[in-house]
Amino acid sequence: VSSPSHSPKSNDICRVCEIVVAGAELLLAKDPNITEAQVLKDLASVCNISLLAKYKFECDILVESEGDPIVKKVFAGQSGETICS
Repeated sequence: VSSPSHSPKSNDICRVCEIVVAGAELLLAKDPNITEAQVLKDLASVCNISLLAKYKFECDILVESEGDPIVKKVFAGQSGETICS
């Protein structure tokens, strides 16, 4: 019974994760000399874009709790699909 209500939430988190990873990839592509610390700092602003307004809370939590490992994996060249699975 808890599975149906859990599934959309999981899908939301996956979607938010993929957007956060895409944001980190974009920051790295724009400035190959950017540091992991700067990308992590800049990811907080990704949660404020209007596209994520519906998921701002989830995005803020994800960046706060998983931002560092996500950024490290992006810098290591892992894909969003791998990172967010």
